[in-house]
Amino acid sequence: MITPAATSEIPPAHAITDTVALTREAPADWRTFWRLSALVHLAFFVLRFVYLWLDDVVREDTGTALSRGIEEFTGAFGSFLLSGLIFAVWTRWPLREAPTGVRLPGYLALGVCTSVLNTTFMWGTRTLLFPLVGLGAYDYGRMPLRYAMELPGALIGFSMIVLALWFGDGLTERRRQLVRAAHLERALAESRLRALQLQLQPHFLFNALNTIASRLHEDPMHADRLIGRLADLLRVSYRRNDAALVPFRDELALLDAYAELMRARFGDSLVLEVHRGNVPDDAEVPPLLLQPLVENAVRHGRLERDGQAIIRVETHVVDGHIAMRVFDDGPGVSDDTPSFGTGLSTTAQRLALLFGREGTLVARNANGGGFEVLMQMPLRTA
Repeated sequence: MITPAATSEIPPAHAITDTVALTREAPADWRTFWRLSALVHLAFFVLRFVYLWLDDVVREDTGTALSRGIEEFTGAFGSFLLSGLIFAVWTRWPLREAPTGVRLPGYLALGVCTSVLNTTFMWGTRTLLFPLVGLGAYDYGRMPLRYAMELPGALIGFSMIVLALWFGDGLTERRRQLVRAAHLERALAESRLRALQLQLQPHFLFNALNTIASRLHEDPMHADRLIGRLADLLRVSYRRNDAALVPFRDELALLDAYAELMRARFGDSLVLEVHRGNVPDDAEVPPLLLQPLVENAVRHGRLERDGQAIIRVETHVVDGHIAMRVFDDGPGVSDDTPSFGTGLSTTAQRLALLFGREGTLVARNANGGGFEVLMQMPLRTA
């Protein structure tokens, strides 16, 4: 059986690992944020300036363009700078990832803090700029009350920024899910195609049919059963099934069909053992997971070279995870760090796309000789 050490304490040496970038969370794109924030605040500055200046013109209060421009620019620019603080907090503690009762008070406090900072920034910059451009001393009124007066408007702007970040995160997550689903569908299609190609290779069909033919006269019942097993294999390869996960019992049934054909063909030369351990029948696993790995062991293990081989498939539940091991007593690999073949690479990608960091695959030379593929995924039942 697979022990916990066999799957969770894998040494880095002699191991092949595969990383799928799509499963990692993308870092916050500060450049994009600053660009969008600048455009929004620039638009806000222009629109608000035009509105207030025209309001002055309508009231026949002329000569206010410069003062209005400074006031609205300092307000918009201060808000632009403080939007970076809001974004930094959001990227570290997104509001959507925790109950609102936990983080909402913190965001409310952040909104009040940014209001105070922006009001102070506007007061300081306007006090400095007005005399420099010949407008005289700037009168912001009673400052303690000014903080209270600016608070409602600042909270409205703060809420709009937070809602925009919330909406943007939702779109990003949706896009990421669509990309992951597309990659998973492609990986699953490649896996089915690879299994079909292996099974439809002339030598495979010839050997399977030759094995069945040799049993027709000696044991017609056995030959009939082998025909059914071959049909099962081809049916699974041909059928269209978009399910990303299947019950473990179905995966074992497919492997059992393939194993019976191999035992009939090679007889005592091939020892093919399947130990399912304590994995529930309704545990969900990726389809076409074990059979292609076993077929790979048959084709590249010790059978071709020495005329006999031992292949073991072991599955077990360890700490809420399904651990799988496919072992063959072949020569292994000569290079300590070989690259993944298409089959192993696609399987690793499927596990990563389905389960994130909890879905792992390691292929390596086994201790004591042979080659093994170790897989681990979270235990989920239908």
